[in-house]
Amino acid sequence: MADPEIPTVTLCELASHSGAYFEKTVRLSALLEQWTEGQYLTDERCPLSHDDQIGVGYAPQDDKQRESAQRISSEIQSHEYAGKAEVTIVGRLRNISARHFYWYGTRFDIAYFESARPAVARFEGYLEEGRTYRAQGVQHEGGELTVDSRLRVPFHHAGRIEWTNLGDLDRVSVIYCLRLGGSKPSPLGDGFSARAAG
Repeated sequence: MADPEIPTVTLCELASHSGAYFEKTVRLSALLEQWTEGQYLTDERCPLSHDDQIGVGYAPQDDKQRESAQRISSEIQSHEYAGKAEVTIVGRLRNISARHFYWYGTRFDIAYFESARPAVARFEGYLEEGRTYRAQGVQHEGGELTVDSRLRVPFHHAGRIEWTNLGDLDRVSVIYCLRLGGSKPSPLGDGFSARAAG
């Protein structure tokens, strides 16, 4: 259960006013990305420059938090997560930078995870089995619904997007989710799921 005493901030706020948050315990939701050199926190609403990136460290307070952090870090590196997770975390921003292979301007030390789930990727034409995507929907005259990016498939392959729960669509929603494969697609958040068939 979330501790109501811990202030919640956005990553954009944390990055813009880092001096106000150094060494203070805060809660934030962001995208945690695993790269070869290490982990970073990002938010597409406020892209950070190379020098201003926020690196990730770990500062669990007990064995339970340590085991949870190790488990989630392993999951993020799995095929299901593909190196990206939408997380809600509690920790402290540190005035520590790195200027070598692992490069960041400040570091957020995670005490514990409140939640972690595979990131919903922006659909840019390519689909990978088991991943979840979001895309802008386009409704044409006659009711046909397509996505704004064309489906791209390798040479000598065929593919299409099939809507599996179009009846559940909220007509005023502008964000839609696509899912490739899976045994039983289901609505995802405020969008809907789709399955690629080929």
